[in-house]
This record gives sequence, C-alpha cells and structure tokens, in this order.
Amino acid sequence: EAIRVMITRAISAAFPGVEIVACADGSAALRAAESQALTLAIVDLQMPGLTGLELTMAMRAHEKSRDVPIIVCTAVGGAADWRVLSAVGADAFLVKPFAIKALVATAKRVLGLE
Repeated sequence: EAIRVMITRAISAAFPGVEIVACADGSAALRAAESQALTLAIVDLQMPGLTGLELTMAMRAHEKSRDVPIIVCTAVGGAADWRVLSAVGADAFLVKPFAIKALVATAKRVLGLE
C-alpha cells in the first residue's frame, strides 16, 4: 500500500492533470487495462492476483493495452527476470528501493518525453 501511494504521488507531481488508476492486485490492474485507455502501467513483479509477468503477458495479448508502456518494479528480481520481462514486452525494470527521480525519468523515457 505504501509504495502504491508513493508512486501515485510521484507520478501526479511529475505529470500534473493525469488520471491515475491505482489497483491493489494484478487482476484488478488487468481489468483496468482492458476497460480503460491507459497511457502507462507501473506494476510490481510480485503482485497478488496476477504477477507482474502474468499481467505484462496479458496486457500484450489484449488489443486495448498492447501498446501501453509497462514499467515493472520489484524488490527481488534481477537480470534473469528482466530478460524474461523484456522478452514478453515490458519496457523498463526498476529494482526497489528506487529513487523517485529514477521512476519519473523512466516513465518519461518510456513515454517518449525525454
């Protein structure tokens, strides 16, 4: 919960006026991705419901979310996880703890704003 609030605040501050959809688990995130026009997805590798890997694969398979940039965050992943995530369509990978500046810079990069 705390990381979700921190990310929401950081993205709100960096991108004023954006609508943020914060989901408690991967299943809720997939429902949001399938029903709303998302600009960016920031997901955790170890979410309940669907993992970040499963969510990334599902989003890439769905027409509405196929091209949404995906940033995957994790406290335990490493290079092997990034190779798998990259192969299934994740755009970036951040290891916790990460600096808010790194998250914002990564978001801007995957959105083509830098």
